[in-house]
Amino acid sequence: MRVLSVYLDTMFILGMVKEKPGYQDAFDILRKGIGSGNLEVVISNFALMESIDHYKEHECAMRLINEGNTFGDIRGSIGRERDLDENGLVAATGKISDWVRNNQVGLVQVDRPYTQVESLALFLSSKSPIMAPDSLHLSVALLAGCDVLLTDDTVFRTSLRKYLLSDGLQALVCDHLADTLGIERENKETLLNEHKQLIRPMTVKEFVAHFDRDPFPTAVPELVTAAV
Repeated sequence: MRVLSVYLDTMFILGMVKEKPGYQDAFDILRKGIGSGNLEVVISNFALMESIDHYKEHECAMRLINEGNTFGDIRGSIGRERDLDENGLVAATGKISDWVRNNQVGLVQVDRPYTQVESLALFLSSKSPIMAPDSLHLSVALLAGCDVLLTDDTVFRTSLRKYLLSDGLQALVCDHLADTLGIERENKETLLNEHKQLIRPMTVKEFVAHFDRDPFPTAVPELVTAAV
């Protein structure tokens, strides 16, 4: 039985931590798939770092507010200043570390040398309009062999749907992926045939609509061009 692999990006992690509507439904489905042996969940250290950064900015903003700074002052400094004491750092990192610790449901850390992740991310960034942080997410997901990239980031998702549908880019990515993974040149065509659609970007709503059924689906929907 083939196990589907789902990558969780930063926005999904933050949505879970903040208990946004619909996210718990998606996570319950992930738990169900893991429990039945049909699915695995992949996260990256980079996604966790971005999530912690979000809460560093939050804690910094709260400190500046408590010090009596105006909204204009806060808005101008928050991107540059994250001067947090030990308590602020604990509060920022604790929300993410608590979520990871409390949700050990088969979360898979990607076991790849960073040079491989970085090399593929640079390639993706140079061959498409996908921005550097999103290229890192995509690189990790591709190297982990993920079927689905779960994100509600509209810009990221739209770029994926547009540029991963390009046969030319698919071939280039597969070729570079094969080199990165050390696959023999004669097997690259097989890799491309197996990855006609390299990965499916899905929103939380799309994911719930497709996978919330019995029996648990063993395939993902076809990648479509329409941005949702």
